[in-house]
Formats: sequence, C-alpha cells, structure tokens
Amino acid sequence: MTETDPLLAAVEALTKPTTTGVAQKNDKTGRWERVHEVTHDPLLKQMRDRVWPSGENNGGAAAAPQERVPLDAHMLYEWTKIATQIKSWAVSAGHTPTGDPIRDLHNWYRTASHARDWDASWSIGQLRRWERHIQKLLAKTGGFVIEAPCPICGTTAWGNAIDGGGMYPIKVEYVIDDEERLTDHSALCQACKTVWDGWDAVDELREELLERRAARS
Repeated sequence: MTETDPLLAAVEALTKPTTTGVAQKNDKTGRWERVHEVTHDPLLKQMRDRVWPSGENNGGAAAAPQERVPLDAHMLYEWTKIATQIKSWAVSAGHTPTGDPIRDLHNWYRTASHARDWDASWSIGQLRRWERHIQKLLAKTGGFVIEAPCPICGTTAWGNAIDGGGMYPIKVEYVIDDEERLTDHSALCQACKTVWDGWDAVDELREELLERRAARS
C-alpha cells in the first residue's frame, strides 16, 4: 500500500500530528503570508487530553485536587465509544490491545491493509465519520464561514464528498464566555490550513475581504 492509500490517509487523519500556518500581514507588500508553522497533536490524542486534562490516564500521579479540571462527561462517553471500537478492530485483526487507540489503530491497519479481497470502503467511511465527529467535539463554541476566497491560497470551493467541503474555505470560530462575550477568535482556511489568530487578525482579514468584494462589484 502506498502513502496515497485512502485507508491509510483515513487512519493518519486520526493518529498523526497536523500542521497549520499562522498568517501575518507583510508591512511592505500589504499581503497576507504564512509566517510560521504550528504543529497540533493527533485528533485522538487531543480527544484523550480533553477527557484527562492533567495527562493522567489511569496511571501516574494524580493532580492536586485544586488543580483538577472538571471531567467532561460527554467527551468521556464519546472517547470510550471510539476507543472501544478501535480495540475491537485490533482484536479482530489478531492483535493484543495496547490500551492506546493510536497504536491499536495502526496495528489493525497493518493487518487489514494486506487482507485479500477485502473492501475497505466501510472502514474508510467509519474513520472519516470519527474524524469529523472528533473535530466537532473539539471545536470552539461558535463560528461562521466567510463567503470569500482565501487571500493566501486563493481557494474558493474546497474539499470533496468523502472529507467534506464547501464553497468557501475560511471558517471563523470563537468561544462564548460565562458573561456571553465572544473571545478567543481565530480564522482557519480549511484548504491551505492557514490560521489568523486573535480578534485583531480576524477583524483585519474581514475588512480586507470586504474591500476586495467591493472592488470587484
């Protein structure tokens, strides 16, 4: 199997780190540029860390009571469902579960990918559904899509029927705090994975895209 194998791609979407580029405007040219890269943990690790924010997973020293973060019961329930299913896949492929869904999923893949006359389409679909579900669970609490092409990559329509997609790639997300204020703004181009971090960058991006739209009309 090659690195372009859709089954491997679906497995790695859950188990491999991803990289986004942070956008900054060039003072000389006035154009947006990717100034540095940020690496994010695999989706399964991000989900596990949301369940056990201290990094504890039934082992190691527990955090002091005053440092513990309240348990996210819904995230725990969803994590348990996915981790249990991955464990079942590993067992069905003849592997002893390791307790780590990332390792178990890779072990399962190594066996499943060499099975003869096996249709991987259902498994690919399930892995992609998990990917989208975890992304939704980890997402910020509000957001919208800007109806304009990305100023970095120029993309309008993006994605495909398997991975999802849409007519415009830039999604703005934010957190609604306890006082109903919008905080922690960011914008992400879902095509080139460039991020505008913070309210000032998002607002400047919005103004530029509005100016471009006005210039075209």
